[in-house]
Amino acid sequence: MKSNSSKIKVVITGASGFIGNNIVSLLKKDENFIIYPVTRKKIKNFYEVSNYSDSPKGDVLIHLAEESELKNVERMDSNYENEKKSSLEYLIEKNFKVIVYTSSSILYGDQSPYPHLTTDKLYLLNRYSRLKKMSEELVLNSGGGLIARLGNVYGPGMSHKNVVSKIVNQIPVESELLVFNKDPIRDFIWVKDVAECLASLMKYGLESNRDSKIFNVGSGTGTSIEALAKLTLTLAGQPNMPIKSQNFDLPNSSIILDHTSTIKVTGWEPRTTLTQGITHLLHLDRKITV
Repeated sequence: MKSNSSKIKVVITGASGFIGNNIVSLLKKDENFIIYPVTRKKIKNFYEVSNYSDSPKGDVLIHLAEESELKNVERMDSNYENEKKSSLEYLIEKNFKVIVYTSSSILYGDQSPYPHLTTDKLYLLNRYSRLKKMSEELVLNSGGGLIARLGNVYGPGMSHKNVVSKIVNQIPVESELLVFNKDPIRDFIWVKDVAECLASLMKYGLESNRDSKIFNVGSGTGTSIEALAKLTLTLAGQPNMPIKSQNFDLPNSSIILDHTSTIKVTGWEPRTTLTQGITHLLHLDRKITV
């Protein structure tokens, strides 16, 4: 067993959040790492801070500590952007060997039916996307930065506002399953697969002489909200229940990620299919039985 002095120190901000909990649990199983889970909450064995700029130094930073709800960010004023920029700059000054920053596929916009490459044009249409792009640039310019643009992450512990949550929480359906809009196409990726990818990116960063780089983290497959709802109903034993869209005449919307370069560079591949993920959630919530 390695001594603590020879182990790699990994600082994880936002460690008590949805993705954070999963990456902390994964990395704690590896004796090569000492994990510093950082949060603003008072949690046993976590490193509590009032501002993430006060996070401890280490070898690796996995930066997850940002508001994930677009609508919440849009309600913020410019002080929020300045605070996040300042906090990230302080973290970068701690001279981590590797920084893994979680960004979003929303930067690509939602008007292309084709899987996005990381070189595709970006559309900074709101404060949320502008903040993500600004943070990406700071991390990339740090010299040790790796960017993970995430698809639609789902799994146990996800927000109740997640579209998967909204569908699963209606099971069993009494008359009809309601969705906001049936047509949008999204790239759904299981949270544990995301955690494994972030770990793979971190190890790639530690082991390789390489430039800063951007990676897509998704399933590589687009699924419409209607198809997601139909799959959930079928797995729940209610395949004939109608699906009602609450909004019509909205523009076509599609975000799919091309993850081939991520697989090529890291060897990571998503292991959980959408069918497996939804089945797990239904079992977890006892919506269905074996």
